[in-house]
Amino acid sequence: MSNIVAPRKPKMIPCPNCKAPLRIFANYCFNCGSEANRAENKGHSVRLIEPNGVYCPICGQYNDFQDTFHCKSCWESAICKTHMTDTTYLCPTCYRARANQEITEAMQEVAFLQGEEVLVGDGSVNDTEPAPENMVLVPAGTFLMRDDRREVYLPSFYIDIYQVTNRAFKEFLPSHTFPPEMADCPVVRVSWYEARDYALWCGKRLPTDEEWEKAARGTAGQILPWGNEFDPKKCNTAEGGREMLTPVYEYPEGRSPYGCYDMAGNCVEWTASWYDEGRNYKAIRSCCYIDYDFMARCANRTGFEPPHRFGLIGFRCAK
Repeated sequence: MSNIVAPRKPKMIPCPNCKAPLRIFANYCFNCGSEANRAENKGHSVRLIEPNGVYCPICGQYNDFQDTFHCKSCWESAICKTHMTDTTYLCPTCYRARANQEITEAMQEVAFLQGEEVLVGDGSVNDTEPAPENMVLVPAGTFLMRDDRREVYLPSFYIDIYQVTNRAFKEFLPSHTFPPEMADCPVVRVSWYEARDYALWCGKRLPTDEEWEKAARGTAGQILPWGNEFDPKKCNTAEGGREMLTPVYEYPEGRSPYGCYDMAGNCVEWTASWYDEGRNYKAIRSCCYIDYDFMARCANRTGFEPPHRFGLIGFRCAK
């Protein structure tokens, strides 16, 4: 008699958006990127159990990873090989597929996905002119960067006071959808390419790793945007118990020395810089609403591959 026990079939719940089956502990749908399982867990922290395969958004079949064809733009969604018609599949949640080439005339001038670079500041900012709307001037000079407080010089640049919101992103991409109450919350689930494209569309660019940190901590090397002592009332992190994105203007007491909001908490942000020497990951700055105080440091950073679109990554622009 065989002593091999068949594996137990995991309990599943449906994704609230696309209805794809999810592991019961999942809080993020691999298929469409929606948040899930908040109510079932009564607000408690949940962990995402990565499946060994993916669900086809066309037929709902659960496939081994190697038996699927993955989206060429966001790398997340996948379809069964039997549904393939060509080799340029774009998933239903990818903005380039949703836009279906109905992109604004201005965006048609942008060369999508051609290289990984984006323009950086050239030091030509005129300090005597008023800053553009909803941006702030960061003057030229040195500041103390990273946990080792190395001295770095940067020319003048402008940076957005707020993270880019759902309302603003919809002007760029009319097919972008969101709950009405989240219009002033930061847009998330955008790839690095989408963030770059938005910035170019509105005549801006993504900030570099160094620019982001200087705008967050000022020149004195303070640990947090508002000083050196953590205060959960000044940012949207796990200590505050909000467990969701909040409007970008909601924490005025947590502003940085230059007046930038949410440079700790709410969502993490793409930058223009590479995170690693191998140029595989783009630098991500800040922390998000599920992170704790040690992640709120202005020096905190990590990296993600540019095509990834997660529900905790947003961005702001520079000029």
